[in-house]
Amino acid sequence: MNRWTILLMVATLANACDADVVYLRGGGSLSGSVKSLEMGKQKVIVVDTGNGIQISLTQGEVARVDRENDLIAQYQAHRATAGEDADAHWELARWCKANSLLPQYDRQVRHVIRLNPQHPTARASLGYTSVNGKWVLHDELQRAHGLVRHLGKWKVPADVEMTEAEAELEIQQKQWIQTVKRLRGRVLKGGKAADESLVELTAIEDPLASGAIGKLLVQREDPDSLRMLWVKLLSKWETAEAADALIMASLFDPEPMIREACLDRLEQFAKTRAVNTYIAMLRDNDNKKVRIAANALMAMKDPRSILPLTDALVTTHKSKTGGGPSMSSSFDRNGGGGGGFSFGGGKEKIIEQKVRNPPVLSALMTLAPDADYQYDAERWRQHFSRQMAEVSYDLRRDL
Repeated sequence: MNRWTILLMVATLANACDADVVYLRGGGSLSGSVKSLEMGKQKVIVVDTGNGIQISLTQGEVARVDRENDLIAQYQAHRATAGEDADAHWELARWCKANSLLPQYDRQVRHVIRLNPQHPTARASLGYTSVNGKWVLHDELQRAHGLVRHLGKWKVPADVEMTEAEAELEIQQKQWIQTVKRLRGRVLKGGKAADESLVELTAIEDPLASGAIGKLLVQREDPDSLRMLWVKLLSKWETAEAADALIMASLFDPEPMIREACLDRLEQFAKTRAVNTYIAMLRDNDNKKVRIAANALMAMKDPRSILPLTDALVTTHKSKTGGGPSMSSSFDRNGGGGGGFSFGGGKEKIIEQKVRNPPVLSALMTLAPDADYQYDAERWRQHFSRQMAEVSYDLRRDL
């Protein structure tokens, strides 16, 4: 039988009372009207928790059932013996809570405070905090400090405004994802709706659409013409999402014309962000990425890339070899059946390989067209050091 079967029909019942507490063997409890039912050969405890919901339990799942009338009788007896002792009434309050007598628990806590206004645990249970010897409700104290309650926590109003603004922003961004997805689908499908949808896409002006469109550009799944439209749209918005998408496309899009368009736009509004990304990629263990980054830096012609490019003229890359399965065979030359196969794995090794990078050299020669030191990084450093010294001397002389 399902442990939490919701009974829609009530069978023949025996003993019943208005409200009880059922303690489960696995821990926890349920409150409601308890009924004992006979269902075939098995006895079932049914707990009516209210709102028409009834939960059935086997006798093996029930530790004990405390009838509310019995609990109230026990409560009243304990209350009579507690007298005017605040600590005794506090212990009774804890007993009430443990037995799901919540109205009695609340009554007991307040009675404890009447007997002892300074009782710390009773005060704390009602949300009081001691401030300079006075008991103040925690909520009132937070409000006095200028805080507001938001999603179950006390926060600075500015933080709440920011959180709500971010939530609204996220909603609008998700709406743009759905809108762009719908229009893109119609364009790819073709027909009359394709032309209308293309016009709608081209007319988008909201920068909040940059996240949705940037994702499509980076995925590189659309035809060249549509990807170029994504570049044009992103070029209108100077957002972080637009910049990051253009950076990725400038590196990895398969169409040179699209890569160049991305580089042109990045140079106008996100050059520092792009150059920093390209410089970081010069240190990648994948040599292909090193060369791709060098080509992008050559287009940017940014002096900040001089030293990183010099360091990347010859790069060291690590790769693994061995470690896979191996097989050897041996055969008995005398035909005695002693031959066979043996299996084993070779020891994995890490191989380091130094690689010269022609795109890096080309980028350096673009930045210093009067020099050509090939892959001699030290001579390149000396060259640029002399240039910096000359510039510094000229500046001092002008002063």
